[in-house]
Amino acid sequence: RGEVLNQTIPSKLQTYLAAERPILASLDGEAAGLVTSAGAGLASAAEDAVALADNVRRLMAMSEEERRRMGAAGGILFQAQFDPATLATRLVGRLRALVA
Repeated sequence: RGEVLNQTIPSKLQTYLAAERPILASLDGEAAGLVTSAGAGLASAAEDAVALADNVRRLMAMSEEERRRMGAAGGILFQAQFDPATLATRLVGRLRALVA
């Protein structure tokens, strides 16, 4: 936990999104908001073991289809915001705009 960590998105989260599996996250800030707003999984506050256990039970109680939808939402988020090819294309576009 910490203010700086609240502003970061761990690189492993990007890998989890790309795997298109529901994410069970125990973290705060930007990364937690990303997971929940995308519908890619469940997030509990960092270091909150009770909330994490509750989310484990919630995930287990979901249907396979609900979990599949969460995973698919994570894949969509990855493609939109973290895919290296997408990011490279955006960077090239920005650089071209700056040069022009």
